[in-house]
Amino acid sequence: HSLEHAEALAANCLSHGVPIISVDIPLTGAYCVSFDYIGAFGALVEHVLSWHSCKRVKLVAGTVGNYFSDLRVDTCRRIMQEHGLELGENNILYGDFWEGPTMEAMDKFFESGEPLPEVFICCNDTMALGALQAVKNANKLGKIMVVGTDGAAEAIDSVKAGELSATVAQDSAGIGAVSLKTMVETVKAGKAIDVNATPETIPVDSYIVTKDS
Repeated sequence: HSLEHAEALAANCLSHGVPIISVDIPLTGAYCVSFDYIGAFGALVEHVLSWHSCKRVKLVAGTVGNYFSDLRVDTCRRIMQEHGLELGENNILYGDFWEGPTMEAMDKFFESGEPLPEVFICCNDTMALGALQAVKNANKLGKIMVVGTDGAAEAIDSVKAGELSATVAQDSAGIGAVSLKTMVETVKAGKAIDVNATPETIPVDSYIVTKDS
């Protein structure tokens, strides 16, 4: 999983005229097939605001200053603004991407006596499951929605059981199909490979999982 090793392997293949298809990691001279993570998270936020008409939102983010967490915070804030809503810092909890820290942050929130939100939007499924457990512990299951992101198997099972309200799943079969299609088309075209070319990213859609979907 070392980026340095991946780049070295890609450079060696390209120097021998072998095309590269990379999944999720942009490599110089390669095609990068990637999930549209931010688009998927945005679709989840839009689903919560439009389909469920939620207005009181708490966001459970990862770590302060983390690039991926900050992207999702900004995405949530932007979409909420489009609905005439604000996401202030007082409406963001930080769970460090893990279940334990999320439960601690949630417990502190429930103990604070602050007004309850209609939904906790979580920036990954691990935090969503921690948030869900905290909601259960506070006897608020069924009164507050919890949604997650990533489509983890445990999260999907929770959605189907009627506990988590939704998650966003990546189309793993789709990314395999797009990778194979791109590889075949590249080989058939016989194009000269530019080893210095900027990576060409090919996005693959995700989909929202709900109990009824």
